[in-house]
Amino acid sequence: MELTTQWLGNVAGWKAMKQGKELVASVTAADWQDPVMRGSVRAGGRAMAAGFRVLGRDDVKNFCSCPEARSTGALCGHSVAVALAWIEQSVAPTPKPTAKKPKPAAVNNSQAKPLSDSEWATAVELSEAWVGKAAGAKNAGLKVVRGDASNANSSPVEQMVLNQWLEKIGAPRTSAMLSVPVAQVLELFTQLRAAQGSIPTGRGEGEVVFVGDHAVSLNGLEHRPQLTAEFSCDSDDPGDWEVSITVNNDANNCINKSESKSADVLLKGAGGVNCWRLSYSQSGRWSAVPVAGPGDGWSPIEQRELAGWLAAALDATVAPLTVSVEWLVGHLDDLRETFEMTALENELAQCVQLDDAPPVPVLEVEGSTNYLAGSVKFAYIPVNKGSSSEGVKSANLVAPDAKSSVVWSIDENGRAMMRQRRRDFEKAVLAEIESNGWILEADGSFKNKQPDAIFQFIAEKAPRWRENGWVVEFGERFTFVAGNVPVVRPQIAWQGSGEDWLMAEIDYKVVHQGREISLSSADVNNLLRSNRSHFKAGGQTVAVDLDSVREMHETLLDVDPRQSAAGRYQVDSVQADFLSAAVGSEPPQRLVEKPVNWSSIADLESFLRDYQKKGIEWMIRQAEAGRGILLGDDMGLGKTLQTLTFIDYWLKRGERREKKSAPALVVVPTSLLGNWQQEAAKWLPDRQVVTLHGPQRKKLFTGLDASDIVITSYGLVSRDLDSLYRDFEFSAVILDEASLLRNPRSQAAKAVRELQAKARVALSGTPVENSVRDLWSIFEFIQPGYLGGFKTFQDRYEKPLAGGAPDTSIGRRLARRVEPFFLRRTKSEVAPELPEKLVQVAYADLTAAQASLYRKLVNEARGKVKDLAKQGGGAGRMAMLTALLRLRQSCCDLRLLGLDEAALAKVSDADLSAKRELLREILRESIEGGHRVLVFSQFVQMLRLIEEDLQAEGWDYGYLDGQTQNRREVVDRFQKGKAPVFLISLKAGGYGLNLTAADTVVHFDPWWNPAVEAQATDRAHRIGQDRPVTVYKLITRGTIEEKVLRLQRRKQGVIDLAIDDRAPMMGGLDDKDLKELLG
Repeated sequence: MELTTQWLGNVAGWKAMKQGKELVASVTAADWQDPVMRGSVRAGGRAMAAGFRVLGRDDVKNFCSCPEARSTGALCGHSVAVALAWIEQSVAPTPKPTAKKPKPAAVNNSQAKPLSDSEWATAVELSEAWVGKAAGAKNAGLKVVRGDASNANSSPVEQMVLNQWLEKIGAPRTSAMLSVPVAQVLELFTQLRAAQGSIPTGRGEGEVVFVGDHAVSLNGLEHRPQLTAEFSCDSDDPGDWEVSITVNNDANNCINKSESKSADVLLKGAGGVNCWRLSYSQSGRWSAVPVAGPGDGWSPIEQRELAGWLAAALDATVAPLTVSVEWLVGHLDDLRETFEMTALENELAQCVQLDDAPPVPVLEVEGSTNYLAGSVKFAYIPVNKGSSSEGVKSANLVAPDAKSSVVWSIDENGRAMMRQRRRDFEKAVLAEIESNGWILEADGSFKNKQPDAIFQFIAEKAPRWRENGWVVEFGERFTFVAGNVPVVRPQIAWQGSGEDWLMAEIDYKVVHQGREISLSSADVNNLLRSNRSHFKAGGQTVAVDLDSVREMHETLLDVDPRQSAAGRYQVDSVQADFLSAAVGSEPPQRLVEKPVNWSSIADLESFLRDYQKKGIEWMIRQAEAGRGILLGDDMGLGKTLQTLTFIDYWLKRGERREKKSAPALVVVPTSLLGNWQQEAAKWLPDRQVVTLHGPQRKKLFTGLDASDIVITSYGLVSRDLDSLYRDFEFSAVILDEASLLRNPRSQAAKAVRELQAKARVALSGTPVENSVRDLWSIFEFIQPGYLGGFKTFQDRYEKPLAGGAPDTSIGRRLARRVEPFFLRRTKSEVAPELPEKLVQVAYADLTAAQASLYRKLVNEARGKVKDLAKQGGGAGRMAMLTALLRLRQSCCDLRLLGLDEAALAKVSDADLSAKRELLREILRESIEGGHRVLVFSQFVQMLRLIEEDLQAEGWDYGYLDGQTQNRREVVDRFQKGKAPVFLISLKAGGYGLNLTAADTVVHFDPWWNPAVEAQATDRAHRIGQDRPVTVYKLITRGTIEEKVLRLQRRKQGVIDLAIDDRAPMMGGLDDKDLKELLG
């Protein structure tokens, strides 16, 4: 977006703009990389980092660390100043360097003469021989490059700073390797940050750690001190609950309260060296005083920066690092930006039941059609309250300007439960109210004097908000006023039908007090163009629901009917449900919910749960009506059993009409052939099942008519299409794991669309993993043409729903569109008795050998980011993906990188992988405790290395990857208790397996898509599991793996509006994601 002063004023407000203009002269750096503004402002004698990220046209996240920004979240004067400086070019971008450079005056150097072109320093980088030795080294090795300024990547400003620094330390005026005290190197990078706002790639970026504006250490790993805590939650009053916070920088670096009774905090470096004292004075001011000289711990600059953060954040006068649990929960987001919080949040979950469900907005309004006033508050409903009305009555109503960050309520066991304020949700609600023309105050009160907006509220907003779960209460007067306002909405009347079409008549009318009021299509279009929501008719003011009118127009574009006359449309019968849903009316040919004759499949009925019976009945109704079927039940709810029962019923239905029904075809991933074959034999032992697989399968082609169920793989369908399937009609075709068809242009997707069948069924617990394009590909199989052409679908749905802020109205329309063919139930809905699933992150620190190589790979990887910008297209992207892969491999085990044997021979076995030892500890504890463990990895070679460890320990185990031939035997052996550990490739065993004998799951390496990990975890956490399931995610601290975790959380937050409000829509790894991971 374009950054302008007008936009900045609208977002920041006049007060922040006034402060920002006064601070512009103090800005030392400013950089705008859409959508992020970063810079620094000198305040109070030090440079303060400031800036913001643009989340939406009217929404920003402030990065500034000043108290005002932390307490309100609004844009402050510091961040406004940085933006103004960039806009006004107070901090101007520097042009590309030329061969001639201004020369700095000599400082502390006997060589006082000006520098010549050949002596001009253009770059400095850390020596590879020194990298990784920062912890114990006093000097750093630097390579200085001089001359040839015209080809340098560094800016003139950077070169000026570099040359002044080199003159100051008395460096020789030739390209050379220097040994320089670490403190002086840190001083250089601090000066570069102040002058330019960043450190150029290739000159130490991967080795320099900044706290605030100061370079504090040379370290290639991400620097995020860890917070841990001890909770005291014994008091009956939750307001008295406290937590003692400890900050861990390295293994031995921590913050502890001093033994004195004063309000002091002693901050220690490694081994107790390099301490400073954080003191709270009687006058109410904080001070940080170093009490030891430089050592192996934090630098004094780093100590002061952290102390300053704590001083600004903690609002306490006694025992500064002992704070209320309420304060901690309210500041979680702030803490997460600075510290590694996983361990602390795991402890917090043991003390407090956090519930981040959004509150219910409660509006009370009173007035007339000329003036309306009211207020909005937010009801944080206790989780044990069933109905919304009951919940709102018992909830704590919170005003928007309330200071508290949390709300307390009581859970179903009478235990205190803490609800974190969902300020993001509250802010969105307030923005929605303001968008309707209301004048909104900070306390949530609002008013409106615009009649057109008030009529719009009556016709559109109030009904829509109620549909969305808001409580909108009218006062006595306004109840009477609104009840006497007729509202015109689109109406559908179904007038006739043909073999595969229906005639719909759409008009715009309302019957009010016995009188019909209607609008012509031309009148409606005029109102839409003028955005007027009311008109006069016979002395009566009539409101129009323009939202419904717009939605009808959009729906008609999707349905693409044939218009026979004004307002009369011939609609394909398969689109009738979707069109009816646009106005909330019943479809003309609603499927009759007739009961299933379970006596014909009595052998299976006794094994089915109620929700499974309902799912089977729905499948049968869909198939008998000639409709496609997408069964999207949550993983582990028995889609296979439901489908086999449906197949049996469907075959018997055909057998009642003919002597022999055509067989049903089941298409599955190759790895699930044996699983389906076994399940069919178990549940349908009287049915003849044929599996088409392997080079001898063609011998079975001629006898398929005599079989009942044919099972084959996606790859073989395309191969055998011409020789078998093209001219063969099945009674039904079932696609398991249908999300594998996500690429509609793949050979498998094209082949299955060619299959002929009376019923088409798709099964997928994650029908949308990458984008809503996945849905289009599945629907093109189950109901060809229903979602329109691929290009049209992309323009109308995929592109608008992409990204982190999708258009919710389009998402709701797509949900209505797929709903007639899609059934989804979640575990929480239909299997509340399922034991809980506990997820823990287990951290390991890279070994010295891993850390050294990782830093080298980081620097190489960051170069790939630039390659993408230069190359564009697939070449740069492939280079980035390769770099990402190598970084992830180095976090697992150095042997995955394919290094030569001579290099590996120099590294001890223990130094090859930190996570292997962590895994051994988890397995040892689990096995001794009688637990059964699944270990997943994306790298088959990693599984083989783990296999060696298990053999060395003498632990029995099972093993499964894509090359395993006897999958069924391996699975059965584990399920029968023959081995306590099962090693599984994530790709080969992440779906389709029932492994409820396990109660522990270990993900050795993280993957960016949480849906993939969830599929693997649900091999154990599924129907039939009677024990709690513990899930461990093994993460190397300070590496790309932590970034993958953060990316997972962001991806999980992008809601798939096309399915429901709980299922994740995963975006693929786009260039932005790759830069985030590699940056």
